[in-house]
Amino acid sequence: MTIVGRARESLYILLPSLALAAGACGDAGEDTDGVSATGSTSGLGLTGGGVSLTSGASGSGGSTSADDSTGGASSTDTEDTSAGPKFDLAIPDVPGESCGGMGGGDVEFSYIWIANSEQGTLSKVNTETLVEEGRYRVRPDSNGLPSRTSVNLAGDVAVANRSGGITKVYALHDKCGESNGIPGLQTSTGANDILPWGEEECVAWHTPMNYQSQRPIAWTQGSYNDETCAWTDQKVWTTGTNAGGSADVFLLNGDTGAVEGQTTVPNLALINTYGGYGAVVDAEGNLWFNEMFVFGDKLIRVDLDNLSYELISAPGRTGYGIAIDASGRLFTCGGGLIARYDPVTLQWQQTATSLQYGGCMVDAIGRLWVSGSNNGPYTIQSYDVNTLQLLNSHPMTEHVHGISIDFAGYVWGVGGEPGLGLGARAFRVDPDTGVYDTVEGLTGAYTYSDMTGFALASQTPQG
Repeated sequence: MTIVGRARESLYILLPSLALAAGACGDAGEDTDGVSATGSTSGLGLTGGGVSLTSGASGSGGSTSADDSTGGASSTDTEDTSAGPKFDLAIPDVPGESCGGMGGGDVEFSYIWIANSEQGTLSKVNTETLVEEGRYRVRPDSNGLPSRTSVNLAGDVAVANRSGGITKVYALHDKCGESNGIPGLQTSTGANDILPWGEEECVAWHTPMNYQSQRPIAWTQGSYNDETCAWTDQKVWTTGTNAGGSADVFLLNGDTGAVEGQTTVPNLALINTYGGYGAVVDAEGNLWFNEMFVFGDKLIRVDLDNLSYELISAPGRTGYGIAIDASGRLFTCGGGLIARYDPVTLQWQQTATSLQYGGCMVDAIGRLWVSGSNNGPYTIQSYDVNTLQLLNSHPMTEHVHGISIDFAGYVWGVGGEPGLGLGARAFRVDPDTGVYDTVEGLTGAYTYSDMTGFALASQTPQG
């Protein structure tokens, strides 16, 4: 990993997803480091169903290092910060004190899951230490061209293979069970330790599918069981493209990968070989996915309860990245435009940008983060979700396709060349200063989606 510099300002965000997935009932995984605020905190308290957190920090001035054999890194902090931001965040469906969880206030772990499309693998990177803790094959033939990842509220990931098939991988070793007949746990420990298919025991399941394009993937929230301290009834949405302008939409059982529901959405762009391109879920677990702007302008909603669907035409072709904010408004980002759709008023608003090909995601304080021009100068930009006005533009050394937010408030980007976009590194960017770290050693990486689970956590209804 090459360090460009990092401001040690923690944007420590208390959301229930990954905070409750791990240590609440003793489900602490091997070789994982707990995530905690890197700065001092004050003013923590529940008010009106929310949490107010003031976080300030100063640079440590020191350095940390990790073994390169596990995709590790060395880092040096280069600047000090103070007067960190204050967030007033609603806490959705907080489990009871019997599970620890929010009562303790610590995020137990946080990972970003990046698909190495060229290699047919999936990287598990600790967002706090920047160490790659595992790399996994995600199809038996390692030839699925994985691209989109989605993280559920238990911290586990599902990845879609462009050439067909969905695979789930457990985040914590305690969940990985005996499956290969060899005593002990066999699982990857880093980038250079990729186990053969069938030997890796943290691959939970694989559901084969045969599509020319299978890109969108998104978890539903499910329910939290206070007695067992576990998330239950989680589902996985995905779509596969058919010839002739239609897409099959599937709802999979999150525990087994079995197909529990299926519908076909017609009337997509006939020349669109991609079909569905990106996906998010709303607070009710309904699926929203978009067409790629080069071919079509549709935004599609599929109902969780009955699989009914609605096709919504955008005023311009903006479909590449897709995001959702805390109010349930949808954003599509691409083709030189950012467009916002309000499903309550049924109104669109849009603004011109330099963005052509890239992802987008909304953070905890109402900033839509997008990748900037794919032809240079390269940037990561933020826009106000209400006004769509430009707020920040941070320079980058290369085009960044995928955008995600971690649970400390950092913005992540997966790098790569314009167009196909296969890259070798990911960037963790301080949203206020633009100072970033890089995680090196990825192999033909391409991911933009909810790579951390932050977007799903933001859509968990308040209890």
